[in-house]
Amino acid sequence: MPEEQRLRTFLDHFQPFRTLHNNIKDALEEMRLVFGTESKNMTLDENIWLIQRVLRAERDFVKRRLYLNGLAAAFHLRYMKTKQEADIDQWIQYAQQLLEVSHGTEDQKCALEYLVEAFKFRFEDTKAKVDIDQTIKYTQQTLEISDSTDKEKTLESLATHLLNRYLKFHQMTDLENSIHYSQQLLQDSQSTTHIPAFCCNLLCRSLRERFLKLDQLQDLKLSVLYGQQAVDAVPAGDPNEKAYSVNLYESLRRRLEISHQPSDLEASIQCVQRIVDSKASGSSREAQAQLDLIQRLTVDFKRKTEGRIPNHAEEWLKPEYAEQEANTARIESNPREAGCLERCAEGYLVRYLTSGQMCDLQKSIQSARRLVDISTEDDPRRAEFLLKLSHTLELRGQELHSFADSLRAKAIAEDALAITPEDHPDRADRLSSLGTTQFNFHSQFGTLSDLENSIENMQSAVSISLRKRSDCGSHCRMISCYHIYLLQLGVVIGARFSFTGQLSDFEHSVVYIEEVESRISGSEVNSHTKAHCLGLLAGAYRQRYSVRLRIADLDQAIQIYRLSASIVSSDDSYRRGTYMSLADTLWERYKISGCIDDIDGAIEHCKDVLLKSTGNIGRSTGCFQHLGMFYETKFFRTQQITDIGQSVQSFQQALELIEPDITDPEYHRVQVGIGTSSSLLYKESRAEEDLDRSNLALYKVANFSIGLPPQLAFDAAVYLIWNHVETKSWSSAAGQIDLLLEMLPKVILPSSSRDDLQFFLRKTWHIFPLMPVAYLNGGGSSSAALGVLESCRGMILNLILNGRSEVSMLQEEQPDLWAEYIHCRDQISRLKLDIIPVFQVDATQSYAAKTHMRQKLYDNLQEVQTKIRQCPGHERFLLPPKGKEITDLATNGPLVCFNIYEGVSLAFLVTSTGVEVLPITKFDGKYMAQMLNLSNPRRYRAKRDVEIIDSDDDENITTQGSEYLEHLWINAVKPVLQKLGLLRKANSPSTKLPRIWWIGGGIMSLLPLGAAGIHTPGSMENTSSHVVSSYVPSLKMLQFLRNKLPLSLPPSAEERRLLVVSMPTTPGIYGSLNTMGEVAAIKAHTAGLAQFTHMTQPSKSDVSNSLRSCTLAHFACHGSVNSEEPMKSSLILGNDTEERLSIGEIIDAIASKRARIAYLSACSTAEIKTNILVNEAIHLASAFQLAGFQHVVGTLWKADDSAAVAIASKFYELLFQEEKITDSTVAYALHDAVLDYRNCNGGGVLKWASFIHMGC
Repeated sequence: MPEEQRLRTFLDHFQPFRTLHNNIKDALEEMRLVFGTESKNMTLDENIWLIQRVLRAERDFVKRRLYLNGLAAAFHLRYMKTKQEADIDQWIQYAQQLLEVSHGTEDQKCALEYLVEAFKFRFEDTKAKVDIDQTIKYTQQTLEISDSTDKEKTLESLATHLLNRYLKFHQMTDLENSIHYSQQLLQDSQSTTHIPAFCCNLLCRSLRERFLKLDQLQDLKLSVLYGQQAVDAVPAGDPNEKAYSVNLYESLRRRLEISHQPSDLEASIQCVQRIVDSKASGSSREAQAQLDLIQRLTVDFKRKTEGRIPNHAEEWLKPEYAEQEANTARIESNPREAGCLERCAEGYLVRYLTSGQMCDLQKSIQSARRLVDISTEDDPRRAEFLLKLSHTLELRGQELHSFADSLRAKAIAEDALAITPEDHPDRADRLSSLGTTQFNFHSQFGTLSDLENSIENMQSAVSISLRKRSDCGSHCRMISCYHIYLLQLGVVIGARFSFTGQLSDFEHSVVYIEEVESRISGSEVNSHTKAHCLGLLAGAYRQRYSVRLRIADLDQAIQIYRLSASIVSSDDSYRRGTYMSLADTLWERYKISGCIDDIDGAIEHCKDVLLKSTGNIGRSTGCFQHLGMFYETKFFRTQQITDIGQSVQSFQQALELIEPDITDPEYHRVQVGIGTSSSLLYKESRAEEDLDRSNLALYKVANFSIGLPPQLAFDAAVYLIWNHVETKSWSSAAGQIDLLLEMLPKVILPSSSRDDLQFFLRKTWHIFPLMPVAYLNGGGSSSAALGVLESCRGMILNLILNGRSEVSMLQEEQPDLWAEYIHCRDQISRLKLDIIPVFQVDATQSYAAKTHMRQKLYDNLQEVQTKIRQCPGHERFLLPPKGKEITDLATNGPLVCFNIYEGVSLAFLVTSTGVEVLPITKFDGKYMAQMLNLSNPRRYRAKRDVEIIDSDDDENITTQGSEYLEHLWINAVKPVLQKLGLLRKANSPSTKLPRIWWIGGGIMSLLPLGAAGIHTPGSMENTSSHVVSSYVPSLKMLQFLRNKLPLSLPPSAEERRLLVVSMPTTPGIYGSLNTMGEVAAIKAHTAGLAQFTHMTQPSKSDVSNSLRSCTLAHFACHGSVNSEEPMKSSLILGNDTEERLSIGEIIDAIASKRARIAYLSACSTAEIKTNILVNEAIHLASAFQLAGFQHVVGTLWKADDSAAVAIASKFYELLFQEEKITDSTVAYALHDAVLDYRNCNGGGVLKWASFIHMGC
């Protein structure tokens, strides 16, 4: 056929469809009829070739538009057949050329429609933003030239494209514009039902997406409303019926997750049933798969709402039925297997959570594992299946204490996150899930790396959710995922603070918690979500209380727990757990407030949980155990035998529910509960059966708990000693004391933190003063009893000393053994008192095997220490002084160690020849405590203390106290000096007084033993007339100081570096001090004898740096004693703002080899305000000794400003009079300086008696 005739044939066919059809889709259908077959012997490729050839020669614009139109349509048709990228590129090229030459003509709209369709197809292939951008651009241009007839469909297209771009690139403006155009289209549409149905369906999807982004509940409500309208508007049998029903189901499912209302479940079931019944539902297998949606939805609803479901849905919850269906589907290779396995896994998990039966959890794990195995790598729900398996394994790991299960659960959760795309809508939730799993792993096994990873993942979840809510206005009252994740992050960061002590973590935790708290009030969320959020918040307040020790935090936690419990149903398992947390918190508050309503409330809530826990053995056991503790606590208040009887009964009921297993910590904890409560019951009943029950239970734990947390055996041994003392079974008590001392190194770990030690001492301080008494009565020697006393006090100081001296010496002399010791110590440092360490063990290893490995770690450390002690010079590595080591310490003068216990007070007298015990029978510790109250009244203006309260009767206060010092002299100090033969006669010749070292115990640590007596003129009835007194907190500290080189200041003034820090004024409320006179006197007495450096109102960092190079340090400033946390006692520094140099910072930051003498002319630098830690001697003076200063001058209570200036001036005058300054020079200089002030200023003993010398 000639070329011209072929062209005419094409034009004859093309012209009618171009002029008759305005819609591109209809035109394309016509083109298929023309070019789809080889009518008139013309193929599509031939026509394309022909038009391209004619187009190249044509110059007529009308004809060119015609040819370009035909080529765009032809390449569209060929792309639909070939799906080749080159065809769609040619389609776009000719459509763009057509647009360029058709402006203002009817072909312009045709060109735009070609371009919209082409870029839409290309975006589906490439997912490139440029393609969807072009699609929207040309759709908007089409809208501008559309008449009223075409405008509706163009708006529909534009709204759809905007939603698609949002779903891919998450630009909020796209979603808002899509919703706007859809609403405009719905409002303007008055034609067919197709437009309203489509618009309602589009709004259903768009509003649901905005809800997921902004958490505005109103969006989800409207989404469901429009989705229902779309389903109602579409005719039966319409091809869109199924798609609209699926869209509605997704919105209903989201609302069901929030509301947990049966009506939403009913609507969801009806919606899925409509999908199944629709003519477009597909094959029978597809229909059954849709039905599985109902079953999975119902199971999930059952799990979250504790059974509040429609009756007809119960049959879908039977996991055995789902398991049978899954097995059948597997045989038939039916795709329904996945849905059945999911129902099976969920069903068995629900049953386990209700019954506590391990067999149900095992079946849930098996089903979840099969579900993962059959899912393909590209299955969009694979990550969801992995998390399901991870969760069930984690539960089993917690139930069985299985390290392998917990480790596997964590690894699977990591896999689930790894296959979740960065832009996946559930990524934040999966980050949170992984973070929670890692945190639980840390809580169970103490791994800091998992805690760090948990925080990192929680932070990522918060960041993602924050971006989602960035456009959320103030009208949003919903508790968003952002706030839930933020609360979790606050709790986890708070846990890191508890683990590491980083103050910034605690501050961030508080900020996050308080932000969530402000958001919760009046929020529109379902009861379970809100209750869970409130429960986490209450737990965070409890954690904050453990740090701040402010009862207001406990009050807040209790209030929030009550609110959390009130918004869920009475038979809800979450409510039961909340009640147990509430009971524990009330118990904590009772121990502070003493309010009987608190302990009664704890008991009632615990009983309520017991009534609701029938069949759940694990929960019932815990409830009985807590009930036993609560009744025991109440007994201490009421002294009613019925209360302690209830305690014993509750612990026995708990024991009946636990299988006897000597490797199970819970079994032993219950035994300890039986032992302690029965011991208390015996004291009331005097029934031998109660005593026998107590001794038997405690003996089992104390002597047969190998591999368990050492604290359990230690607690049992403590109470067993009490029982033996109560019945005066002294030899049994002595034997148990030996056992307890063997346990002590396992409880006080080499790497224990100071906070851990303080917590331990707060629990056990009451037993330690009793032990030397019991040991002596049990036939122990005086020296051995002193060893017992030394082992049980100064533990925190001794732990630091070991690191400063013996471990450092080992590193220098035996580096290989040091490395081996550090390795063992670091392994044990992972052990908390109540958790299991991380071991690389096989999954088949039993819990008993792991506890055996715990014991092996202790054995390894013992073996290393034995090897170290075989090395010359390290024979007593980390051991307290013993035997000759103790008596050698008394070479320069006797040591007096006091042990003050109710009714029996002892003084251990150590001389170079041996150890004697002197009973102190008439000393009244309670009477002497009144002196401490007198020396520290709030109305007393102590000018160097942080409490500045003016008073007009300062002089009257300071002149009191003589009678207390007289009692101290007559009933304690004088008998000691008389026994030691150190009392001088009144007419004896004047000679240099001997030295004595006081090692206080109990209240003796707080009393001025060196100032005891009568101080009227000419009186020798006082300590200072017979001996020169020095103080040390423990024998170990004295040994540490003596092992250093003897004090000998450098002979040249340049090498004697004297640092003087003065604070004449202090930022804040503190009063001014007379430091100018003090500094001037020191400078005058040391002129030419020392290099003098004066720092006025310096920063903490400057002082710390200067201390590292000085020989002598003098502080004239305010001091502060922290009664709750002695390690935070401090010297007050700073210029513009207050800065506190605390004990902890002094110990950690200062280690001066030059350090010799520190003079702390501040208040209470050797005072301890908490009786519980009084034997630890944690104060500023001992901190400077640990920092390297061999001699420290401190004060036992608030220092008077005038006395501080005078005594300091005289001290430096006497000190630098000596040509050679030795250890004794310091003690004698302070002794004489204090006496000089006493003699010159008369009575006011409280002004000068507080100044003491600490050192060797």
